[in-house]
Amino acid sequence: MTGQIVLLSIALGLVTNELGEVSPWLARRLVRWSARLRYRHDPERLAIRAEELEDVVGNAPGKLLKLLCAAGFAASAVAHRAHRSVAGLVSRLGRDARRQKFRRRAGLVVLASSGVTLLAISTARVGVVAELVGLGGALLAVVSVVVVFHRVGRWKRGQVGLRWLGFGWGACIATTTALVINNTAEAVGDLLLGKGNGDKVSSIVSAPLFEEAAKGVFVLGILLFVKSKINGVIDGVIYAGFVGAGFAFTENIYYFGRAFAEHGLGDTNTAGLVTSFILRGMLSPFTHPLFTCIVGVGIGLAAMTTKRRATVFGPIYGYLGAVILHAIWNGAATLGNGEFFLNVYFMVMVPIFIAGVWLVARHRKRERTAST
Repeated sequence: MTGQIVLLSIALGLVTNELGEVSPWLARRLVRWSARLRYRHDPERLAIRAEELEDVVGNAPGKLLKLLCAAGFAASAVAHRAHRSVAGLVSRLGRDARRQKFRRRAGLVVLASSGVTLLAISTARVGVVAELVGLGGALLAVVSVVVVFHRVGRWKRGQVGLRWLGFGWGACIATTTALVINNTAEAVGDLLLGKGNGDKVSSIVSAPLFEEAAKGVFVLGILLFVKSKINGVIDGVIYAGFVGAGFAFTENIYYFGRAFAEHGLGDTNTAGLVTSFILRGMLSPFTHPLFTCIVGVGIGLAAMTTKRRATVFGPIYGYLGAVILHAIWNGAATLGNGEFFLNVYFMVMVPIFIAGVWLVARHRKRERTAST
């Protein structure tokens, strides 16, 4: 076990080192590309803007932060270009109600298809009875989470539809994306580091990076395309909380079902459904929502300001915070023993959760007062 951890650490160190070396070059390329994407019809402004962005990136401390800053500018340019393209398309299509209804139905079909696919995969692995048991346990675990996030913003009446859309995104689209990427990362890890190490790569590296990206992109999409629906930290937290709750709901269906299929309810010697429900449904039902809420806080802060740097770095810092906390949590569960896991739970996760509750309560009071 120690040798495997050492090999994994060396491999991660080599990857990080290579990323550090190539980051400045890639950052310059991204900056120039983002400037071209925005101002390709105005060469003079393109050159000026590219130089300004290179100065901003050059002043960022650290090689990897330079790359993240450049990636933020690139993402902003892509969103700007996509927004203009969509706006042009909408203006050509007009406000035809039938077309709008078709787009809504198409979106629902995509969500439903993704959800049915996930249920089919999970059922094939654990069986129909275990899947139904897992579904019941997941429903019990998610109800309290959804109620809490709904109560946080209960005075914001116009957001209910978007919240449930976020839940569906987390439960279907984000989970499907994570499943494909994490399984690929596990296979690559097994191939490069030996059988059994791929699970560590998937859990500690791939899952934090790509699961938080897949969940956070929904909230980022609201900021970019429906900005009137997100006005501050509370909005970001609510949307992110619903997305995280949906993701955890789908995960729990499989984990509870697998625990029941393998060990039944469990006993003193085996960790069955009861133990799994206590760990995931009672001790840590807010884990995934907490990770995603960190992204939501960053995006909510970006929505509150007109400063370009804060708009760019808010979502980036929120995403990095979510990735780091997610990696710590998964690392404690994957590499440590029971005592180490409990230490991380009580000394890291619980204090951060309490700090998050305090932050939400503070902003909720401020935003509700400002809206009355």
